[in-house]
Amino acid sequence: MKIAIYHNLDKGGALVQLEKLIEKIKVDHDVHIFSPNEVLKNITKTTHHFYKTTQPSNLYSYLLHATIELPQINKNISIEILRNNFDVVYVFPCKVLQSPDIIRFLKNKNLLYFFAERKREFYEKTSYDYFSIKRTMARILRFPVQLKDFINCRNADKIITNSIFSNSILNRTYGKKSIVIYPGMKHVVPINKKVANTDKAIIVGQLSYTKGYDIAFNLLSNAGYREVTVIGRKTDDFNQIINISSNLGIKINLLETEDDDEKDKLYKKHGVFIACQRNEPFGITTLEACYNNNIVFGLNEGGTSEIIHHGLNGFLFDKESIINASKLLSMLRIRKSTNIIKINTIDWRIMAEKIISISK
Repeated sequence: MKIAIYHNLDKGGALVQLEKLIEKIKVDHDVHIFSPNEVLKNITKTTHHFYKTTQPSNLYSYLLHATIELPQINKNISIEILRNNFDVVYVFPCKVLQSPDIIRFLKNKNLLYFFAERKREFYEKTSYDYFSIKRTMARILRFPVQLKDFINCRNADKIITNSIFSNSILNRTYGKKSIVIYPGMKHVVPINKKVANTDKAIIVGQLSYTKGYDIAFNLLSNAGYREVTVIGRKTDDFNQIINISSNLGIKINLLETEDDDEKDKLYKKHGVFIACQRNEPFGITTLEACYNNNIVFGLNEGGTSEIIHHGLNGFLFDKESIINASKLLSMLRIRKSTNIIKINTIDWRIMAEKIISISK
């Protein structure tokens, strides 16, 4: 098949999913990547179509970018896609609009939209200063972006989501249904595994409110931990997170890496993985932790509970039961090893095969 892929993603779980998908499908298919950014420019054996854009420097330029510049770029991309007779178009999210305009421009084309999450700042608390005057005014002024996202998503006929949780959000927010395909997750026959070094904990994810660092630090502090390894990039919430960790007596060993092999080595050096993300759509990093045989302590919400089965490959807890979870973690911490039951692993080929099957 001749496949067109559109995206405007930043680094994160959705980009990982896209990279892995491309690596699998480019072997047997002619893949063309269309994007306003060059984040995937190093993927070989694909044809790249890059459309240069300006980088917004303030709210005014951001609104112009979202409502004028990006729609025109999406229009130009849609014209090129139509001119070249692609068999199918895969549309991934836009870091500005979430659901990009190209969905509307190619409405009658064989198109699959990969819905990762809604524009969360319009629907839920996403920062520690979410209710400040500055943040509130910004959301009001950015209402056209929220409206465009809603309209564009409503125009998608075939949607792929990454979890049952994301499907419920999609249905509740946009009135749309989807096909659920877990990114990279393969269920396996349960396997007993012995995990060592449960006195070392790791968290992976950008340092933001949505990743639940305050919950994670409370869990670790109550369990007697005094330091934690964090793989992630800084955000506007960074200083607040540092203050919380300091007040709870938790030292952060911060690392920034996107290299899969280096991340796997770090997972293996730590027995416990903390997954306290708030309403996480799926949780690629949680799946990576399972793949590397970590004991996962996960917040029982979002897509985390679709990866972790309590008492088997990890433990789930609610915010109200964090003390009990800390007691359990404290008991595991003093053991030389702990037994878990592995029930899933990573196999991106399965996801690719399912998507190709739907595309025909």
